[in-house]
Amino acid sequence: IKDWTISRQRYWGIPLPIWICKECGNIEVIGSRKELEEKGFKIDDMHKPFVDEIVLKCGCGGDAHRVPDVLDVWFDSGVAAWASLGYPGEEEEFKKWYPVDFITEGHDQTRGWFYSQMGCGLIAFDKVPYKRVLQHGFALDEKGNKMSKSLGNVVRPEEVIEKFGVEVLRFYVLWANKPWDDLRFNWTEVEVIDRMFNIFWNAYVFATTYMALDNFDPTSLKQDIAKHYKPEDKWIMSRLNTVVKEVTEAFESLQIYSMPRVMHDFILEDLSRWYIPLIRSRTWMENDDLEKLTAYQVLYEIFTTLATIMAPISPHLSEEMHRNLTSSFGGEESVHMEDWIIHDGEMIDGQLEKDMQVARRVIEAVTSAREKRGLKRRWPVLNITFHPTDEASKVAAGNLKELIEKQANTHKLIIMNPEENFEGLETKVEPELKTVGPEFKGDAETVMNAIRSADAKELEENILNGYELKVKGKKLLIFPKHVKFIETVSDRYISSGFDLGTVYVDTEKTKEILAEGYAREVVRRIQDMRKETNLNIETHIDVTVAVSDAKIIDALNSKIDYISHETRSKSLKISDDATQKGFKKDWNIEREKFSISISEINR
Repeated sequence: IKDWTISRQRYWGIPLPIWICKECGNIEVIGSRKELEEKGFKIDDMHKPFVDEIVLKCGCGGDAHRVPDVLDVWFDSGVAAWASLGYPGEEEEFKKWYPVDFITEGHDQTRGWFYSQMGCGLIAFDKVPYKRVLQHGFALDEKGNKMSKSLGNVVRPEEVIEKFGVEVLRFYVLWANKPWDDLRFNWTEVEVIDRMFNIFWNAYVFATTYMALDNFDPTSLKQDIAKHYKPEDKWIMSRLNTVVKEVTEAFESLQIYSMPRVMHDFILEDLSRWYIPLIRSRTWMENDDLEKLTAYQVLYEIFTTLATIMAPISPHLSEEMHRNLTSSFGGEESVHMEDWIIHDGEMIDGQLEKDMQVARRVIEAVTSAREKRGLKRRWPVLNITFHPTDEASKVAAGNLKELIEKQANTHKLIIMNPEENFEGLETKVEPELKTVGPEFKGDAETVMNAIRSADAKELEENILNGYELKVKGKKLLIFPKHVKFIETVSDRYISSGFDLGTVYVDTEKTKEILAEGYAREVVRRIQDMRKETNLNIETHIDVTVAVSDAKIIDALNSKIDYISHETRSKSLKISDDATQKGFKKDWNIEREKFSISISEINR
């Protein structure tokens, strides 16, 4: 280590406590304010210029004056660990807190913040003054260049805060990369985090809105609510406790960058995109319905837990959520006064989490298959067949069969054995162009057409020893080299394959399927009209639906209870009569013209 010049010729700073006699050159170092007072000097401010007024008497009879220099500012940093505790004047705080748990700075501070503390600590106490160190990188522009005013690539924190807020900036900086790597600041990625916070807030508003409507009190539930968990409740509580465990471990090991990533994925994928859609219909049940109360209790646990573990990263949002959720139910005045949450190991079900991953992949595959034929997700289907690639995927889908049926919007989920063949498969035959052309020359096109129109099954069974085709009065033999057999799904089905297997969606539209499909379409339009007229969630309405097709009218009337319940309709009339009152709107549903009107019930 090079010599450390600890003095600086500056005005501001800690004055060097060194007095030198002008007569004999004797040097005297003063160790404390108390020592000065014992020499008859008492001053309130130990800085320049006041301390320079002190003139000490030397043993030779001459005057000793303080040297004009101040200590290097890195000496301030070097002694910060104990000077901030008032040591040596205060012993109690020093014994309680020293050495410090954690320090951090950029990688330009190897000989600054990091070394100055270590050097001073070893000199003073023969001990390193800190337990753990995090050395962080620099903030660069998107291309990896150092931010510079001359290059015009400087992004001021105030600029980000003004546009997105402090919570988003703080979360982004921790989420974007490992802290010891340089950060390439990216506006698009900041927008990703901003969207996550918006989604999180919307989920919170959804939960608290319905809780407030039903005057939900989490402290009033008499029974053990966990006994009434549905599979999706058990799963999200398992995921929540897994998240708490992982976030705590990330904090304690200083793997801080992994913590926001865990939260980000849980909020987006598990909570918003999966659990809330699963339980949304339960929030519309009667006030004292146990399924609904269970969903409320789970949502309450999720948001109070997230508010606590996210508090170090998003203190303002966490505080807002915490106060709103707990202020009436005995929570601490501030989320920052709460104890850290300890995960419940008994709530974590690793197998259920794996099963749910399979279920989600199956449903994603169903969605992909629907998109191929433009089949809307709200339209139910007769059945869906899942052909898994392995036994584990089969078992996982079987464990969550009812959940998959509900989310995939099907009357029945059929789960095959991996070794089975799907009965809806058909074999088609196509000519092999590279062999048919050269061998049959002028007859090639006629041969290819004959191959395409042949019975594929008969052809496959008899081609090995040559299959006879009649072409232009000729009898020609074709062999396996002349054809290729292609396995396809019959037109009744649409399929989608993925790494865990293949799903086959039955698109046959029975009367029941048509009735359910039209009912869901009408519900969606009425809900849109409710929003358009700014009706409260709990407001009841009268509805009339006019459509000319008698079959559709009969189908909708068979689902009148469902439509009324979903739209909070006290009166619902479905006919071909276009006489309507209230807010009216025309819709085109599956190429049929509908006229729907709604009016608020003022009673």
